[in-house]
Amino acid sequence: MRPINDCDLPPTGDQTLHLLEDLAAAVKLPYLSDLRALTVYPLLLCALDGILPAQYAPADWRDALHYFAGKQAPLSATAAQIKELLVGYLSRELDRAAQPPASRH
Repeated sequence: MRPINDCDLPPTGDQTLHLLEDLAAAVKLPYLSDLRALTVYPLLLCALDGILPAQYAPADWRDALHYFAGKQAPLSATAAQIKELLVGYLSRELDRAAQPPASRH
């Protein structure tokens, strides 16, 4: 299998056809629950950059979006559309975390 990205993450071997499991393997996390750590989001975005939407079923992308964002993608959404929603969510969360706390004056 080709490397899934150009972000210094090694290939994970054969895909399991389960996006969340493959993402955890790509960023070397032993547990799926570790994927929710904000510190992992840059690595996830890097890994997702190297994954084609067609490599996984739309249902897998829907599961990933729900896992991270708690949102359901429309059943009519394509894998590419759901991937875009997922990447957008992860990016916004990183941007939000990088903002300085609001002043209470």
